[in-house]
Amino acid sequence: MGSDGATAPLRLGDFILENIERILAEWEDFARRFWVGPLPPVARLRNDAEEMLRTLVQDMASPRTPAEQKARSEGHNGGDRTGMNQAAVGHALARVDDGFDIARMVAEFRALRASVSRIWWESVPTPHREQIEDMRRFNEALDHLVATSVAAFAERLDRSRQLFLGILGHDLRQPLYSMKMFIDVMANSLARPEDLSAIPARMERCCDSMGKMLADLLDFTTSQLGSSMPVYPDTADLEAICREVLEEFLALAPDRDFKLQADGELRGEWDAARLRQLISNLLSNAKHHGAPDHPITTMLRETAEEVTLAVHNRGRPIPQESLGILFDPMVRLAAGERNRPQGSIGLGLYICRQIAVAHGGKIHVESSAEDGTTFTVRLPKSRRKADGVDGAKHRTGADGVDGADGVDGAKRRSGADGVDGAKHRSGRDGAESFDGAKHLDGSR
Repeated sequence: MGSDGATAPLRLGDFILENIERILAEWEDFARRFWVGPLPPVARLRNDAEEMLRTLVQDMASPRTPAEQKARSEGHNGGDRTGMNQAAVGHALARVDDGFDIARMVAEFRALRASVSRIWWESVPTPHREQIEDMRRFNEALDHLVATSVAAFAERLDRSRQLFLGILGHDLRQPLYSMKMFIDVMANSLARPEDLSAIPARMERCCDSMGKMLADLLDFTTSQLGSSMPVYPDTADLEAICREVLEEFLALAPDRDFKLQADGELRGEWDAARLRQLISNLLSNAKHHGAPDHPITTMLRETAEEVTLAVHNRGRPIPQESLGILFDPMVRLAAGERNRPQGSIGLGLYICRQIAVAHGGKIHVESSAEDGTTFTVRLPKSRRKADGVDGAKHRTGADGVDGADGVDGAKRRSGADGVDGAKHRSGRDGAESFDGAKHLDGSR
């Protein structure tokens, strides 16, 4: 009660604490819509939201000198905001690891502002002056959280970019150094003919290695500048393309077991060169990470308006928390990933995603100790039919990466089975078979 007997107005800080679970539930729902990959536990969806709200309420209630009030209104700290800063930085770094981009993270705060404002004004249709001041303080504190989070997010990504450039320089130096050694040998008049005869092929391999790294870098740079990856679709046969790429891998790695299963009419309007690049990147990834004593299986399957390409390998599974960031090289570096094949700058999966998106398709990965790892690419047969395939809703998160929901909204498992004609769980009805599919060795 006030001094005149009137009821004291409800303050926004108290209101937020009383309704914190409702506010956090709306935050959680918003994060779920943006999530890339399998949905995590609720605690990870909410992340530091509760801590940020509680420190925000404390900041709203803290006394301020006129100088502090002026500093805060101008975007400066103006007082001790250690708790808020720690919560905001923690949230930003976690969202980097979760595969968010900076726009999605800022959108979380925008949604939080909208949620609190809506719930508050519904409860206070005729606000008192103190309540209007509370809303001003809330917006000011929330702006500080956004600014602190954005700065931490950008700093982490900037460090990963610097690391990326360092990796590129290191990896380009090795083939250049090898070529210089070959040139020195050729210039040596005492070199034996048998030593000289092998040099052209070795120099060619060095050039190919550098050329691949630079081509990947050019594709990455083009897409980062806002341009989609250029593709030139024409009638193409996906099975024939796969066989060509697999023959190259069999020649380069004769000790590995590569299999191909193809079912249906596998022709469409695609850029054959880009699909070779996509398939080669997926097979390279499987060869590097897969168990050497298990086969690497490429599976092709036709549906009404699209073709599905899946590459499966056994081996150590991808951690669930990493599934959402596999296709973003900057985020993977920021999250501390260092495991790359020799001669790779870590852009292979990113380029796979860009090729799929450029064709109107999507890419999806699932991995477990029981089923192995499967990368699945869904390509519309015609670019004109790329939008709204099957009319189903897909939670893509970003740039054509399928989320937890698969074809027709059902949870999809495209894991280990399906090798050598066994049942393959592809998700549409849970029990599709590749019996009778054509294999690389020509058997059926």
